[in-house]
Amino acid sequence: MTVAGNKKLENEEKIVIPEAIMQGILGYRILIIREADSTKFANIKSEEELQQLRVGIPDTWPDASAFRQSGYNVVERGTYDDMFERLHNNEFDFTALGANEIEGVFADRADEVRGLIMVDHLLIYYPFPLAFYVNPDKPVLAERIQIGMDKLDENGVLEEIFLKYNEELIDRLNLRERTVFKIKNPILPEVMNDFESSIPE
Repeated sequence: MTVAGNKKLENEEKIVIPEAIMQGILGYRILIIREADSTKFANIKSEEELQQLRVGIPDTWPDASAFRQSGYNVVERGTYDDMFERLHNNEFDFTALGANEIEGVFADRADEVRGLIMVDHLLIYYPFPLAFYVNPDKPVLAERIQIGMDKLDENGVLEEIFLKYNEELIDRLNLRERTVFKIKNPILPEVMNDFESSIPE
């Protein structure tokens, strides 16, 4: 299981199962900023205003392509480990992480760097599903996974499982009520080009 379009695996032979795992919640990106800039971000009303600021993305992360192609001012360097220290040091204005990971990351890492907060009213979205990649020598396994995923989707069990583990998170982060800026993801595999995630109402 990996991010669909994972650049590290782009030259590997594989069978991609074009069914999103976790409803694509990783593509709902929550912003982390310096607390001192909270008023600036509170006043943002349009995507154009956000594009004027600098988004920090660690080197080699696939997110950089999506942001850059959509007109954002991307600062792509450094590592995940030093990202929050670099934000604190004003090397960029914000970074953005998936809704499913943001609370844990913020508690474990961002909280160690004083003066950082999560933005509570904005959301950047792009299709960023997790998918199964199967060894091309295992076509029967790929077929079985596809059949299983189709059945889970058709009978509603896939959504039930997702909500069982994520509904409280969706409510806590107020994902359904935020101002959303949508951008495209240029690295999606062709079989998933039409993928669009949605948080169940």
